[in-house]
Amino acid sequence: MSDYEDHAGRRLARIWLHGTVVALAIAAGALLLNRAAGPDRDATDLGAVAAEPDIHVETAVLRQFGADGALQYALTSAEIRYFQRDGLATLAAPDLVLYDRDRHAWQIRAATGTLHGPSVSGAGAELVRLEDDVVLQPVERRERLRLTTSSLTLYPDRQYAETDQAVIIDGEFGRTAAAGLEGDLQGGLLKLFSSAERPVQTVLLPGQFK
Repeated sequence: MSDYEDHAGRRLARIWLHGTVVALAIAAGALLLNRAAGPDRDATDLGAVAAEPDIHVETAVLRQFGADGALQYALTSAEIRYFQRDGLATLAAPDLVLYDRDRHAWQIRAATGTLHGPSVSGAGAELVRLEDDVVLQPVERRERLRLTTSSLTLYPDRQYAETDQAVIIDGEFGRTAAAGLEGDLQGGLLKLFSSAERPVQTVLLPGQFK
């Protein structure tokens, strides 16, 4: 091999080695940039995806039946957003009609709500939480009764409702205010609770005992 060929070979080797080092430096820099920016970006993307519902339905009607095939309740909602990860569905302007074994019904309306249990996850007890401007009243019954509160938890299987928020009940007997309640809707029995700030009080209508 001539001195020229040997010198050229060493020069090409130096060029190749230099090019390899530059390429590795570029790759390492890109990797470090991806590691620095990637997690935040991925977290943002994952957060955005997690915030989206798995199912989104507008103007929906959901009917739930008991083990005996009888209709337990019919729920109408302006919007239902179902999140599989959390096992719940959020409700917009829910309007729920709850039926008891004698086919009597209660209507419950609210501004928002969430639905948990078999209707959305296939397991556990059915649970409906209603929030903001909750109104409960009997449907097609002689007695006049209207219950209002800011929050109400309903267990359709047990025909049971409860709240630890302030409650106002308007009826033929007058108006009753309480700090909370537990209600057996099947039997039509309401248990009222008081607190130091809000005792149970009833104001009778004029002429109540005439």
